[in-house]
Amino acid sequence: MNKPAKLLVGTVFIACLITQLTFAQDGLPLHWQLAGSKPQDFEVIADEKIKHAGKASLRLDFTGELFAGFMTFHQTIKADAYRGKRVRLSAWVKTKSPDSHAQLWFRLDALKRMPGFDNMGQRPIKGITDWQKYDLVLDVPDDVVAMVFGIMSHNQGTIWADDFSLEIVGNDVAVTNSLSPEAMNQIRNNSGLANAKLPPQALNLDFEAGTNPIRKPVAIDPAIYATLTGYYMSRGGALFVVAWEDSKFTLDAGFRKIVLQPLSETEFFAKGMTGSSVFIKDEKGNASELIVKTDAGETRCKKLNLEEAKARAAQILSAAYAAKGGLEKLKAVRDLQFDSTRTIGETVASNYFFLSSQLQNRHEARDKKTGEITLTVSDGKNVWLQRGGRTSTASPQQFLGFWQQAWFHYTLQLLPGKTMEALALGEQQLKGKAVNVVMALVDGQRYFLSFDPQTNLLLRNMRPGGDDFFYDDYREVAGIKLPFKVTVANYVILMHEYRVNAGINPAQLANPQ
Repeated sequence: MNKPAKLLVGTVFIACLITQLTFAQDGLPLHWQLAGSKPQDFEVIADEKIKHAGKASLRLDFTGELFAGFMTFHQTIKADAYRGKRVRLSAWVKTKSPDSHAQLWFRLDALKRMPGFDNMGQRPIKGITDWQKYDLVLDVPDDVVAMVFGIMSHNQGTIWADDFSLEIVGNDVAVTNSLSPEAMNQIRNNSGLANAKLPPQALNLDFEAGTNPIRKPVAIDPAIYATLTGYYMSRGGALFVVAWEDSKFTLDAGFRKIVLQPLSETEFFAKGMTGSSVFIKDEKGNASELIVKTDAGETRCKKLNLEEAKARAAQILSAAYAAKGGLEKLKAVRDLQFDSTRTIGETVASNYFFLSSQLQNRHEARDKKTGEITLTVSDGKNVWLQRGGRTSTASPQQFLGFWQQAWFHYTLQLLPGKTMEALALGEQQLKGKAVNVVMALVDGQRYFLSFDPQTNLLLRNMRPGGDDFFYDDYREVAGIKLPFKVTVANYVILMHEYRVNAGINPAQLANPQ
């Protein structure tokens, strides 16, 4: 039997973003919400022709061009009726296409932790399958306030789901919790759930209770949009960017940008979604607050003062450069080289990684079970990938994001030709400790950087795309402080745990011209 995938909890900001941009979609089954990194690439309907039983089922069709992300269709309910019980989530699922990849998921949220989670990560439903019932079982502790469950798609293809159920079962039924005891008790900020307006029970589990209404926009003066644009941040650390560009009024949470349409001069909605965004104006007529309304409640976001945020970010970054050894030494870095161990589920690989500021790269990964080697090599202009005796080529553009991220992790520097805008987002909590958070915007990508206010060293680097890096065990190499322990997660699922080799060659690390 496969061991459950380990998870990393404490990635508060990512979970916060996913929750706060969770809407039920216009015209879709009542009481369900659509979310994920690429929900716009799916058509979701109540299918009255193909169903497991009754009058309808849920159908998810991929309609995008190239899939790169995931979508989820789910419900969030109060846990009152299930506390202290063992609960089984069941549903019938059918998949149509060879590319189909479906997973049921079930999560338990307490105010300060996530004590239960299973997303079938080690047993996904792939390819062409007929109707089959799947079960996920979790114990619900007394401190759980909310239960979230649903279905997700990680690929192209068509998926049906029908006849969901939640039932209390005996202790003779095995649990499927993917979390380790340590992960279950990892500190997490779910304080927003304390006042969330959640339904007391699951509804419309057979998708036969009707659909949400479809709303239409009204006409407003285009000059109004300029009074609403800006950066808005919630208490939980979620950042929303509201912009007026190319005659479109958009709300961007980093991993997803949606077009807003007016219901009035202060309230807006996204086509195909219920919920709305409401702007509160000050006495001068400028927006000072944004309220994001969803089926799960309201998220209030204060508008940032950009001048103050930029000045404070410059102070924090200046202190961080000094703490790492000084800006001049960091600018002199030419090459990075380290060995590491990468863990994904049960696969463990040893890695050798080299990267130069000129984008010359060599990455060698050896599977410790099979001995198979995957090799990626770049001369700065071309990339060669070698695996299983086969070699293919690729453009460096496909790897620039990863290379920039690696370079930024260790030096806080950009690769040649890149620029950065930084905003301080204030003090937040990371694993129960106060940190200074800065958002760095690089080529449209947002890096959320958490710095220790005592040492000024980087403790966390997170992107809304799902990548989350935690740094520990700083040591000095060639006059520069590097984190020798790095833990990496993607949407709270632990992906890597590696320790940078203490024997890094200083001559290769820092080689001034």
